[in-house]
Amino acid sequence: MALHYHLYALAPLVMLAELGEANGVDAYAEKHGAIHRLVKLCVAGLQHPEIFAKVTGVQQNVPDKISGATIGWAVPYVKRFPDLSQAAQLSAWIRQAGNTRFWQWGGLPPG
Repeated sequence: MALHYHLYALAPLVMLAELGEANGVDAYAEKHGAIHRLVKLCVAGLQHPEIFAKVTGVQQNVPDKISGATIGWAVPYVKRFPDLSQAAQLSAWIRQAGNTRFWQWGGLPPG
């Protein structure tokens, strides 16, 4: 579940960074762009889960279809950073998900 928990942790980090941006704090730049590095790792892990399997020694659970729970954080991230190398892949996953609401972020569940 390492990949899952990396993705799960990324959501509040992106949301906090967005709140920081609105208040003049560049959290995306903290620790030399740690959030950007985490995004790159998560994108790579979704494309190639063997990256996480090699480190953990356990096959990772990768969803058949990317959902809002997995990729909802990418909506504000891609909007803020449309020119980053992973933006095209993230945008494709956002379109595939169809619905990026996630109840744990304060939104209503789909349907």
